[in-house]
Amino acid sequence: MLDRRVMRWLIPVAALGLIACGLLGAATWQALPAVRHEAAVRRWQAAPLSHYRLATRERVASRTCTQEVEVVREQVVRIVSSTCRRATRWSVTAMFERIERGWNAAAECVPAGQGYGCACQTSFEQRAVYDAARGYPLSFSSVQTWRENWTSLDYWRYIWAQRQRPDCVYGGEEYNRIVNVTGLTPLP
Repeated sequence: MLDRRVMRWLIPVAALGLIACGLLGAATWQALPAVRHEAAVRRWQAAPLSHYRLATRERVASRTCTQEVEVVREQVVRIVSSTCRRATRWSVTAMFERIERGWNAAAECVPAGQGYGCACQTSFEQRAVYDAARGYPLSFSSVQTWRENWTSLDYWRYIWAQRQRPDCVYGGEEYNRIVNVTGLTPLP
């Protein structure tokens, strides 16, 4: 049996070790999308296509549309077909840039009622899947939600005055977007 002095040191050291592993794991988990994105960009840049046709299916809010464009040196030169209300003019580079903007979107204040300006805030959930060989995005989504802003004094003032948590329910879908690449064809 272990000596009591050893046990007194072993338990706190083991606990600190577990906490350190948890923190390291959390930091790594959050960095993974950026690492995958950078690796995908490098794969695309290592062997980019200078001329290609890109077909996409896009869902914005509750509307779905398809689009096919011809791209030369990462500039859309022709819209081959589109059922979209507004052409999005995707190229692979434009998709990479959109994904990066979604990750870097700053949270904005959302009022929870008169006089409670920052009790809620926007939050963006960004996901992307990349082609294993070429690196281009196969799909990406950007979803905006609202969440309680417990770091704001307005949040705590709301709770004190209303005796309940603010209702931070997102009221619209205009910022929610899912884009799927349905085809990428190299052209001469």
